[in-house]
Amino acid sequence: MFSRRISIVFALLLIFTSLPFSRAGMAQDNSTEVVRIYDYLKSCGNGKAALAACWESLSTREQELVEADGRNGPTFSGVTVTKIASPMTTNDQDVVQAAAATGCARTTGWHTKNSPSTNTPLYKFFTSMYWCYDGYRVYDIRSLGSWVEVYIPGWEYKAADTWMRLSNFGYAYKDTHAHFAVCFAYCFNHRYPWVELFGYANGTATVNRHE
Repeated sequence: MFSRRISIVFALLLIFTSLPFSRAGMAQDNSTEVVRIYDYLKSCGNGKAALAACWESLSTREQELVEADGRNGPTFSGVTVTKIASPMTTNDQDVVQAAAATGCARTTGWHTKNSPSTNTPLYKFFTSMYWCYDGYRVYDIRSLGSWVEVYIPGWEYKAADTWMRLSNFGYAYKDTHAHFAVCFAYCFNHRYPWVELFGYANGTATVNRHE
């Protein structure tokens, strides 16, 4: 009886210790399949009708794998700062301000969402601004626009809203909200990345991201 109990316990241990490896193997198989599906979608071209037809030709499980990949991917952000030797002047007031400035700079912040299956971006969203500073305050803040890069067919950039302001505490602020979605015969996986740029009176910059 005792030896039989030992055999049962040993068998149960083998089952439970093998489960994580099975799940890992399943995740790897799903990643391989998602990569195959993405390659197939890329071969369909960029026309909406062609992409919609390719999407409809996928099985329900294949569509669910793509939807899950877009939902579950990690996000990243970064910022670059370029010092500008001479200010961007458009009127006499700008010239007066520039004469007293310590410097001006252009900063670009970016937000990206990656595919967990390929570990590469699904899309990147960029927003940029310009400001001048003198060590104590910032002024002459300007938006330099926003733009996107899309790497996987189906992902679309829908819209963006931007707010800008100067703070009495020595920084310039640009807040940009974007809207992305995967669109074939219908749209899903709506994402709303939110990028905040801060340009400071000492010429440095930081970025915050939200989604």
